[in-house]
Amino acid sequence: MAQLLKGKPVADALTEEVAARVARLRERGVQPTLAIVRVGERPDDVSYERGASKRCQAAGIKLEAFALPADCPQALLMDTVAQVNADASIHGCLLMRPLPAHLDEEAACAALDSAKDMDGITGGSLLGVFTDRDLGFPPCTAEACVRILNYYGCNLEGADVTVVGRSLVIGKPVSLLLQANHATVTMCHTRTKNLSEACHKAQVLVVAAGRPKVIGADAVAPGQVVIDVGINWDENAGKLVGDVDFEAVEPIVGAITPVPGGVGSVTTAVLVSHVVEAAERASDGGAAEPAAANAGEGRPAGGSAQPAPEDCEPAFANLSCSSFAARLAGPESVPGGGGAAALAAALAAALASMVANFTTGKKKYAVYEQDIQRILVEADSARERLLKLVDEDAAAFQPLSQAYAIPKDDPSRAAVLEAATQAALQPPLQVMGQVAAVVDLLEELNRKGSRMLLSDVGCGAALAAAAMQAAAINVFVNTQALADRDCARAIDQECDRLLADASRAQALADAVTAQLR
Repeated sequence: MAQLLKGKPVADALTEEVAARVARLRERGVQPTLAIVRVGERPDDVSYERGASKRCQAAGIKLEAFALPADCPQALLMDTVAQVNADASIHGCLLMRPLPAHLDEEAACAALDSAKDMDGITGGSLLGVFTDRDLGFPPCTAEACVRILNYYGCNLEGADVTVVGRSLVIGKPVSLLLQANHATVTMCHTRTKNLSEACHKAQVLVVAAGRPKVIGADAVAPGQVVIDVGINWDENAGKLVGDVDFEAVEPIVGAITPVPGGVGSVTTAVLVSHVVEAAERASDGGAAEPAAANAGEGRPAGGSAQPAPEDCEPAFANLSCSSFAARLAGPESVPGGGGAAALAAALAAALASMVANFTTGKKKYAVYEQDIQRILVEADSARERLLKLVDEDAAAFQPLSQAYAIPKDDPSRAAVLEAATQAALQPPLQVMGQVAAVVDLLEELNRKGSRMLLSDVGCGAALAAAAMQAAAINVFVNTQALADRDCARAIDQECDRLLADASRAQALADAVTAQLR
């Protein structure tokens, strides 16, 4: 018989720890406060809010509920989110989802301040998960999985873990949290070939597929630890069941979470732990108490090596146009001008690809076919790199922001600040290099591409010129702060050289404009 990894003792222990931290905050005059924004009266939303309210009460956290009518307009929802963002006495916010179909959920999530995002719904929070930094918070359910494993003494360091599920709510973030705990993670999903085989060889199996009983006896092995995240209603059995066939699997594995009574019962405890950490960050200027004595419990404490930006999965670059614009317009420092420059440059490259795609295969331009094919490959490559630079620019800013927060009398401040400044100017400098290559492609397309898309060549050139200038501004703002003036002058000279390509791009845009007038 498998050990049952019940959630209640995990949640109780975490709540007790949180209550002690709340008491210390109150002694300093800080009352940790959670806002819950709910639209309509969905029974599951109301039930979760009730559970969160009880957990907040047990931990000493104040709860403010914003209950909006089911037919509320988008403007009212956005105003409510803005109100939560602006209220300094509110440290965290839980936006109940899914929202009614008539509302733009993505825009509402994007509008929320990541510092107050308690459940990993904003791009900033997901960036924090992907880069292992204290930006926002990971989704509560994903962190609950790791909390359970650590509470019951499952050693994740070097362990082979298989995650079934790839959503941004659980699958992807829990895999990153597990990797941050030094596990070796294999990600699968319901379309994975030989799924049972991939699951069978794992030491730890986390199942978040969203399908009842998708994992059966053939997919598990003796001694395995199984975390079942699923909650599904089984009409035939007349009860809640997980994504794992509990009756078939429990006699085989070493340990398993029950459904209900497993992962779900830990999520509200994780939620309140996020609220108190947000309050600590706000009151301490960004420093928070460790969430647990062991850095492995839940999300790891800071200090781990920063992954190279190219190893980080895009966050801002994957947002919709409206969501990115909303984030850009918001109160956070990222995304900022550097990210906007990279995005504008990516659009210029995309227009080059568009012209090449339209031209290729046309008899009229057959003589240029080989050149057009090359241009298409190079433009696509530039676009992909520039989209990555949107997120790399955001990732590079955080260490610089933290460096400026170091006390001025700290002897390490100057060196840390110098290194962070040099790192922060690299993404926009790389944007400039990519734009220069895109300008070359646009000029060639102006000669060899379809004349029907002449206006798109001109638009691409105009965007390239603007992106180059914007990226240069983001380089110069950092070089002026460098203590190493020889290095600053060398970088400035390189920018000046690249800015000549901005002049070429603008000249091309002007020439196209003149032809079309």
